[in-house]
Formats: sequence, structure tokens, C-alpha cells
Amino acid sequence: MFQIATLEPMITGLQETLPKSIGLLPFDGGVTGCMRLVKEQLSWGTKSELKAEVLRGIKEIGSVLYWMGLLDIVLVSSRILHY
Repeated sequence: MFQIATLEPMITGLQETLPKSIGLLPFDGGVTGCMRLVKEQLSWGTKSELKAEVLRGIKEIGSVLYWMGLLDIVLVSSRILHY
């Protein structure tokens, strides 16, 4: 949660550089696909010093969500086996 709170103001600051045609990032390629799309299409303008930090934060949040999904699968399977 701390990571999201830290990234929020940075992402808000970068929103002005987003081309209007991008809209929401597709999640077809998972975190890697999102990061590639951001790197390729985002015009970072004068905010380039935040680029690496924001991309690292996106990757960390994606990793946490992935592990939470796996943990949820394990917990559901465990509940099913115990009942």
C-alpha cells in the first residue's frame, strides 16, 4: 500500500504528458506488456527523471498483485481440501 501511495503523486504529475489517444493501458502482456507500452508510447517530456522510478514501482506493484493471486489460489484450494 505504501508503494501505491508513493507512486500516486508521481503518476499524477506524469499524466499531463500522456497522449490523449492512449487511454487506459491494456493488460494483455501483463506487467511487462504495460511497461513496454509505457516506454514506447509515453512522451516523458521534462519528467524523465521520474521515468525509472515510476516504471520500477509499476513492476513492484504488478509483482505483489501476481503473488497475491497465487496466494489466493492456494488458500482457496486449502479450504476446499479441508471441507
